[in-house]
Amino acid sequence: PPWELRKLRRCVCKRRYLRNSWGECVPRLKCIPCQFRWQKDYRECADACPATCNLPFSKSCGKPCAPGCACPPGWVVHPRKAWKCIKTYRCLPKCPAHSEFQACVSSCLPKCGRVTPEKCEVNCDRGACVCKKGYIGLEK
Repeated sequence: PPWELRKLRRCVCKRRYLRNSWGECVPRLKCIPCQFRWQKDYRECADACPATCNLPFSKSCGKPCAPGCACPPGWVVHPRKAWKCIKTYRCLPKCPAHSEFQACVSSCLPKCGRVTPEKCEVNCDRGACVCKKGYIGLEK
């Protein structure tokens, strides 16, 4: 969770650097502009097309990332206030039948016709619609 990473900021990174919500050490001075944007944190490679409540949770928009303030994992840009982030569960997208939105998604969710990966990772950046218990997804 982001608040756990913040507890360790000064003792993990070298002098004049802070640990951001993604666990990256960034120059302290670059963090200052983000302090005035509710819940945003500085990142050297911020998503050029961040997830918002009113936009689909796509993996990429085709634009390169850029340094700037971004919503931490598990948060998205507010639909009407771009300077503000809100928790993903506060703006759930409409999911297909037999699925529901989850803020954090495993890379090892079962899918028809796919072997489960050897190494599973959990991603809390954007969230996704996942199958309800008793259902299995189709490989796309």
